[in-house]
Amino acid sequence: MLEYTPARLEVLQHARLKYRCKDEAGRSTIRNAWAQPSPLARSNAGPVQLSHVMAACLRDVLQRINYHRQDRQDRLEELLPMNWKPA
Repeated sequence: MLEYTPARLEVLQHARLKYRCKDEAGRSTIRNAWAQPSPLARSNAGPVQLSHVMAACLRDVLQRINYHRQDRQDRLEELLPMNWKPA
């Protein structure tokens, strides 16, 4: 699992214990303990790294929205008379 800490990327290794199980006939099998569920299927990213990526994507989207809003406002002000401003 990968975890993100600012200025550092850590690789966490989870130890999964193995157990020997015997059935009624005396045969033994080896079983692994259950793995910790991942927040995202088929991914090595940890919850901190996923939240960092989601926050960065949200910040980028909000910056684009603000840029386009400002661009439309500037074009609108060019078309309108100087003494009239939209409410």
